[in-house]
Amino acid sequence: MTENKIEIDLDEITKYMDELKQAKAKFEFDLKQVNAEIEKTEKILESLLEQLKVDEMLHGVYRFGWKTTTKRTFDQKKFKTDNPEVYEQYKTEKQYKNFEFKINN
Repeated sequence: MTENKIEIDLDEITKYMDELKQAKAKFEFDLKQVNAEIEKTEKILESLLEQLKVDEMLHGVYRFGWKTTTKRTFDQKKFKTDNPEVYEQYKTEKQYKNFEFKINN
């Protein structure tokens, strides 16, 4: 029986990983810039709604304004304060293993 061995050019694969990480960093930077512009433009639209004293506006195919939503959540802090002995019984611990690739300087 023959063994199948995988040959890896470590210089090539680490250089490629470095290129991917740099590309990801650039995309994340660009995304932050776009998100900042979106936030700035939303503030302008919010200001307009406040000036007109309306919660929502229709403009062509666009609708913008404030949307009220309700969400029910479990108040873990309050439960811990009110029921410390029960809280301790239900605490769990998880451990994760993540792959890490760093560039040493």
